[in-house]
Amino acid sequence: MYSPLFLSNNGSTGASIVSHRAENTFGMISKYLGSVILSLFVLLSLAILEYFEQSQVYRSMEVCVQTRNVDRTNDVLKQVFGRHKFDTELRELDREDEEDPMGKIVYLVNLNTAVSTSRLSEEIFSGDRENIDRVEWDQKDSNTYFYR
Repeated sequence: MYSPLFLSNNGSTGASIVSHRAENTFGMISKYLGSVILSLFVLLSLAILEYFEQSQVYRSMEVCVQTRNVDRTNDVLKQVFGRHKFDTELRELDREDEEDPMGKIVYLVNLNTAVSTSRLSEEIFSGDRENIDRVEWDQKDSNTYFYR
């Protein structure tokens, strides 16, 4: 390592061993400052990832509704699912007939983890109270929902 030259009081130059305390102090400060900056960067990155994680986790549920009027109840189901912006897929639509006055509608719904199925059932019942006989939820296997 190189030693700096300095002028002495009498004007002569000479090599001197300068204490490395100033260099060591600056090195320690830069290490601590670097570790603080890196820690803040990691915390900020994790906070951003955690914020967006909730939108990537969902529960796959199958909802089975028995009703006396399949068309009216299906419209109510579409309204409720559209209001909450759920991904849905119609699995079964069994219309009512003379032998069996109860029809059946089955949807596969990807629910947000914050949404309660009991609250959704109440919304569905309140939309077509005179026709709906039963609402049944069944959780399906999903790779994104681990908290079963």
